[in-house]
Amino acid sequence: MDPAAPPRPPQIPRLPVRLPVEIIEQIIHYLLPQVSQLVAPAQACRVWYTVCIPLIWRRFAPLMSGKLQYLPPLQHLLRAEYDTMRNMVINVAQRGSSLNPILNFSSNFLLIQEVDLSASARSNPSPDAQISDNLLTFLVNCTKLRRLEVAGCANVKGSAFGLILSVLPSLTRLSIANCDRIRTLADELSQCGAPLAIVNMSGLHDLTDVNESVREVFLQCSRTLEVLVLDWSELPGKGEVYLRDRGADSHLSEDAFISLDDLPPMEHLRELSLSRCTLIGDNVLRHLLPHRGNLETLRLDYCLQTTPFTLTLFLTGCPHLRILDLSDTPSATDAVVSTVATACPHLQWLALRGTLGAVTDASLQSLAAHSTDLRALSLNMNVHVTWLALVHLARACARLEALALVGCVQMIDTPVGELFVEFAQGYDVHCMQFHGRVEIARVANLDV
Repeated sequence: MDPAAPPRPPQIPRLPVRLPVEIIEQIIHYLLPQVSQLVAPAQACRVWYTVCIPLIWRRFAPLMSGKLQYLPPLQHLLRAEYDTMRNMVINVAQRGSSLNPILNFSSNFLLIQEVDLSASARSNPSPDAQISDNLLTFLVNCTKLRRLEVAGCANVKGSAFGLILSVLPSLTRLSIANCDRIRTLADELSQCGAPLAIVNMSGLHDLTDVNESVREVFLQCSRTLEVLVLDWSELPGKGEVYLRDRGADSHLSEDAFISLDDLPPMEHLRELSLSRCTLIGDNVLRHLLPHRGNLETLRLDYCLQTTPFTLTLFLTGCPHLRILDLSDTPSATDAVVSTVATACPHLQWLALRGTLGAVTDASLQSLAAHSTDLRALSLNMNVHVTWLALVHLARACARLEALALVGCVQMIDTPVGELFVEFAQGYDVHCMQFHGRVEIARVANLDV
């Protein structure tokens, strides 16, 4: 007779242990640099899936090579060429559904938060491969879209923006810079219901209703607007001579800013770029007076109609200003620079290029006395600046890293080595542009 089997050991009850979601998120953030490893955890279980999938589908952008770039990790999982954005989204959505059966086509649209098509526009010269208004209309399904970049898309004419701006409630950033075929935009912007915070309308040289369009931006987005870029200073691949011969200066005038008088102060406005808007004058600055209090970046280069008195009055109320460009502006005088130095204690970057005789050593003395946080200064083509004032500035501004002196004729036959000695007191690499020649001086190997 066989012996009886030994009794089974008592079963110890096992409690299910779940990893806290907070720990999962920390693990995910650790794995983000290793983008190829994020898709596999999404297939492990439903909890990991719900954490990983929104990160996978948050942003897509075509690469310069025309291939898909997914940040994070689908760039290593999916690499295929598509003729249109619609095919790109549909194919990726269908392949993405293999990650989990419950992931369907419509849910992919709901996860996308950023769309950047600017790199693809630069790399696809063929008109058939360019992004057009018809393709942009498919973005209305991306109801969580926050950022849309279509800079340089030559086939975009603007007709789709009315629908996009009216149905996307989360869109905060829009860039349509250098979209050459946009002729009118005011009607589309008037339908805007999105809380736009960053708007880039640079390089729209053929926009016929530029004043009406900018006015609509102010009217529809005054409570949320943080950055407005209206930069007509360049065309992609074109030089200064082309701009001048084409008459590419902006037609932006006071008409675009009159509505500001009836609006409450734009408390969130921190950056305003009006580069090469040659018709901008004192009246425009007066309309902007109530809205300038929190500006950190201001570009007024080539604004030829301003006067020193109004410019001084305007800059007096900009205590948070860090970046200021007054290049080629006749009103940039010693008095204006002195006002900037005293009224803007946090100034870090200042461009005074091309003011000819308006800026002298007195400006540098004011900067040395008050702008101790200054890190970059452009003085190109200022004929009255001497090396003694620059030495004094270098001693006072210990953080100064970049100094442009091209065309400063008073620097000829001066002991530039002594200027390098003054710059060597810091620990960063300091760059000096001297008569078109770039010199780099580092503390460790400085030899003067």
